[in-house]
Amino acid sequence: MYTDSAGGRDVTLDAGTHVPDDWAGLLAALIESTRHLMKLGLLAPLENGSLPSLRPPATPAQIAEAEGRLGERLDVHVRELLQHTNGCDRLDGEFSLLSCEELGGPDWTKRVELRDAYWESWPRDSWPTSLHVDPHRLIPIMVAYGTRSEIHSTPATDPLDLPRPVYDVGLDPVPDQTLKQALQTSLRLNIEQLAGHYDSSQEQERA
Repeated sequence: MYTDSAGGRDVTLDAGTHVPDDWAGLLAALIESTRHLMKLGLLAPLENGSLPSLRPPATPAQIAEAEGRLGERLDVHVRELLQHTNGCDRLDGEFSLLSCEELGGPDWTKRVELRDAYWESWPRDSWPTSLHVDPHRLIPIMVAYGTRSEIHSTPATDPLDLPRPVYDVGLDPVPDQTLKQALQTSLRLNIEQLAGHYDSSQEQERA
């Protein structure tokens, strides 16, 4: 177990920790678990040697400008996440959240080419059953550290603005989950890794 602080909030995590459902609590726990894993040497730090931190939130204007460049409305979970942090390096230790400025930005053609190459190499009958839009419309929103893995978001198509699935194309099979569920899964994995580390340390101390 460990206690740390994120954005003025005390965060205590252990194997029995309830995974928050609210964005503020989820991001506070996720960023601190990632930072702690890096401090312990269980994850590599950022390229400049620093630890990840949340950024200022995106404004409605920044989100609208990104949607204008994309020609798509962002999924409600993507918009909500950006409204808490406009991008974030290695948010969960592996994936970095793209900022509004990066969505449809100067490097977007390269990201779209990687997205298209991935889906075109995957047999259509193996696509997730929840995929109901042309994969060429999917929006790369998170990119993995040191790999070509990405998380692609479904654009908002539901008139009720309900969260739609995201697809982690580095996994086989690709899980069917929303963005918040994907980040909750990442937090659980971080907690399990921390719990395993501390359990091992305690066993060594007792030996």
